[in-house]
Amino acid sequence: MKTIDVKSLFIGFFSCACIFLAMGQTANQQIGKYQAFELGGSKFIIDTTSGATWHSVKFGKKWKRVIEADSFKN
Repeated sequence: MKTIDVKSLFIGFFSCACIFLAMGQTANQQIGKYQAFELGGSKFIIDTTSGATWHSVKFGKKWKRVIEADSFKN
């Protein structure tokens, strides 16, 4: 029965780890940019990158901006 070479095992493990790390380094991902929530029956959407917030008007057919983008920056 053959035994697995420990050196080859480490090389394979670290090669896979490097590939997984490289795959996770994608540039400019926009996943999760907007978050929606409801507060007291009112619906809101917030842009998590800039802080701009919109409020649902007329049963969700129109959105009104309540907070401007980057208004929380110093």
